[in-house]
Amino acid sequence: MIRAALRPALPALAVALLTLGFAGLCIAFVWQPTLATFADDSVSYLVMAQVFSPWGAASPAVADAFAREAFYPPLFPLMLALAGAAHDVTRAHAATALLVAGWIPLVYLLGTRWLEDRRAAAAAAFCVALLPALWVNARGILSEPLFGLLMLAVFCIVDTVKDERNRIGWLALLMTAMLLTRTAALAMVAAYALWAFAQRDQSLASRARTALPAAIAIAAYGAWVLL
Repeated sequence: MIRAALRPALPALAVALLTLGFAGLCIAFVWQPTLATFADDSVSYLVMAQVFSPWGAASPAVADAFAREAFYPPLFPLMLALAGAAHDVTRAHAATALLVAGWIPLVYLLGTRWLEDRRAAAAAAFCVALLPALWVNARGILSEPLFGLLMLAVFCIVDTVKDERNRIGWLALLMTAMLLTRTAALAMVAAYALWAFAQRDQSLASRARTALPAAIAIAAYGAWVLL
């Protein structure tokens, strides 16, 4: 009786253990006090994070470099700053690894909806955890892990939240976060708005409400650019 009752929860439990194991191994994989490479934008994000940090002042050289690096969207360096990782490269690597680990439960949640089978969804999450690109992308102190986490969350909200007001609120928050993480989100947000207005079975007012999160996100991004 107890075993039968627990059986539906086994895939979710397996994914939880997978997520914890992946997080620990990924942190160990990226753990180092220096940058993995100078051939990416890691330095730029750390420069911005040190200027944003409430825990320590940026050096004059970093503050001077900020003017040349601040064209990147601010959310990822702000997250590093608030996490106390702006002046600690090792901690910044660990924070990036944790963001990547956050993909796994969202992949499982999305898989339960798209595949309509918890075991298949757990298998999909396990396959994602084994992808070499996932581990390689965790090496840099870059915004892609945060962007991927937010993108998966958007898919989950679109597919699972049925209450219109809650869905609009969550999507507005997540799409705004996406655009303030990577400019590449503009294409996705615009595609969502086009999809919203293409729903011919809905009234124009309903389609406008569906597209509202995209408008809010683009307005927030525009405010950042103008500032």
